[in-house]
Amino acid sequence: MSWKRNLQGFELGAATMGVFITFGSILAWMVIGGVAGFSVVVLLSVAAVLAVALPILSYPITYTVWFGVDLAMHAPDATDLEQAKVRLLELPSK
Repeated sequence: MSWKRNLQGFELGAATMGVFITFGSILAWMVIGGVAGFSVVVLLSVAAVLAVALPILSYPITYTVWFGVDLAMHAPDATDLEQAKVRLLELPSK
């Protein structure tokens, strides 16, 4: 079984999770920073950093979580497990 599911739109779930994490963090920062009285320049600067850094840093995590969700929804069948067994046998031994 390949780590890549090769299904149309598979990565859309991971990207959607990343969008929710990023937008939620930016929204939380804007509310907390606004209540705390930070200037608009500081609010927007930190929001810009969050908008760039969070998707890059959270993608491996969201992809892994989405892969687990996908496996729960679409459990591997006998063919997938047989392909995994063949690939493991093809790996060079150490």
